[in-house]
Amino acid sequence: MAVTIGRGSKSNFHINSALNQSELRQLQRALAGAATLENRVNTIIGIMKASAEPARAQMQSDSPVDTGVLSNSFKSRKLLKVPKGVFGIRVGAARGSKLAGWRAHFTELGTKHHPAQPFIQKAIQKHEAGILQSLTRNLRNLLKTLT
Repeated sequence: MAVTIGRGSKSNFHINSALNQSELRQLQRALAGAATLENRVNTIIGIMKASAEPARAQMQSDSPVDTGVLSNSFKSRKLLKVPKGVFGIRVGAARGSKLAGWRAHFTELGTKHHPAQPFIQKAIQKHEAGILQSLTRNLRNLLKTLT
């Protein structure tokens, strides 16, 4: 199993887990008790989110607070457009109603009027190794409990 952490942009990162054919078959057999394929994928996504939670929490706590809208915008969300056998989440500033994720890069990188206040890249760098270890351990434990 290949687990990678990639930079989505300066204000988020992605965690992907790609399985080779035999690992995919083993995981499908192990998760056969789940009612639907969606439940199986959601189980893996839940493990990914739990593994990335320390980084998300640090992004949220280290973000500069003026109104608090930006700090409340850090989420872990499932990637929607991925090839078969790849599962992924996006961790970082989210956009949407009452979310200010679209402007996180201004704080992270600075503008011509305001100096950079980097906090996202620091969280990613600090937690990258721990995320990989936690994700690998949790996926192995899932396979052991299901087989």
